[in-house]
Amino acid sequence: MFNFLKKISIILHSGRVVLWFPILTNVIVLSFCLHRSIAEALVLAASLCCVASYGFLINDLWDMAVDRRNKAGRLENVSANVLRMARVGTGLFLLFGLVLSCMLGLRSFLAISIVAVALTAYTCWVRPKLFLANILAALLASTPVWLPNIIFNESPRIAQTFLIAIAVLILLGREIVFDVADRLGDNKMKRQTIPIVFGDQMAAQVAVTLQLTGCALLIGSGLYGIWNLPAYVQLIVITTSIGFVLLIVPVSLKFLSTRNDASIINLFTLHTRLAMLLLPILLFVFTSK
Repeated sequence: MFNFLKKISIILHSGRVVLWFPILTNVIVLSFCLHRSIAEALVLAASLCCVASYGFLINDLWDMAVDRRNKAGRLENVSANVLRMARVGTGLFLLFGLVLSCMLGLRSFLAISIVAVALTAYTCWVRPKLFLANILAALLASTPVWLPNIIFNESPRIAQTFLIAIAVLILLGREIVFDVADRLGDNKMKRQTIPIVFGDQMAAQVAVTLQLTGCALLIGSGLYGIWNLPAYVQLIVITTSIGFVLLIVPVSLKFLSTRNDASIINLFTLHTRLAMLLLPILLFVFTSK
């Protein structure tokens, strides 16, 4: 029994279930702001979580040779039995995600299906392509802050559009940081990433520039949008924005000087994930009607 649970934990780790919480939080908050029921919000959030885990698993199964070179600690060194379970889990996550999406109607099913197709295309075709892979990965990672608008047929407000742009910029910078960390494996597979084509220093500069631009846009949009809000809401926005900036800026600047330090890359990843947890607060303030 213990051995079975250990195998399941390996698969769940590869499926990045740790990221379900920020996905759930952003989707539920945004859906609530769009005046959808809690049931609809939960169904959509669960559907997107399942499809996201499908994408992570299919990527790890496809990239085992790269991960083995990079010592990623995913599925590259597991037994054949665990790999079979991972393949089954990949199919189950996709199935559950699509079934849940059907509960919200055809529009939801089509939108989630497109996300699943895009995740598959990213792994099997787009991943080796310069720039395109980073852009697609950032767009897919930012789905929690814009997909509910598409599914529920609601146009984003101007403030939400700024938040979407901020999320994409931060996530795009993070994807380039991942490329720096994965350079050895990517080079072995002859992938055209920014670190391989232009060098680690240029990649680090681009990544940090994107992070700082996202933070600047956050500060600018926050200052623009708070003037007509109550004082206590202004305080919440200012505090959240400061927290976001403090999470992103110091570790980004540190990454510039120690870009090949695995601990800094791990810290960078942690801080960007924590920063994404602050977005629901701003989403609620600027998108609630």
